[in-house]
Amino acid sequence: MVVCVLNVSDEVDTSQMEVDHDEQYTGVALARLLSYFADQGVQFISVSATESDAVITICWDNMEWYSMCEEAKEYEGRGMNNPKQIAEKIASAGGGDDSSEGELRGRKNPNKKVEPVETVHEQEKVITKEVESNED
Repeated sequence: MVVCVLNVSDEVDTSQMEVDHDEQYTGVALARLLSYFADQGVQFISVSATESDAVITICWDNMEWYSMCEEAKEYEGRGMNNPKQIAEKIASAGGGDDSSEGELRGRKNPNKKVEPVETVHEQEKVITKEVESNED
């Protein structure tokens, strides 16, 4: 499966490359690439995909972006060969991290309730209350 990556930054010479992935599903390849880009600090990303191919548009001012994208092919993010494979089979095959309790994949007890993460709006309320109480 091929993912075309376009870099629209004015700071780079090469603006397009193709990344070949072994996966047969676009979601897995995209997840791997997007995780890699996020880890590298790329903030402006646009994605367009079908079942069999995809285009990722980025704005990345790094002159080494082309060679760094080559590394993305081997990036081990959270990719699976078959996204329909159930999490328990992956964990028993050694593909999951058993110490991770907040994720489905590799979780010791999949029935354990995970506490919801605060939303940005809720965090802003807490910060506002703290600032107001400090002003008093």
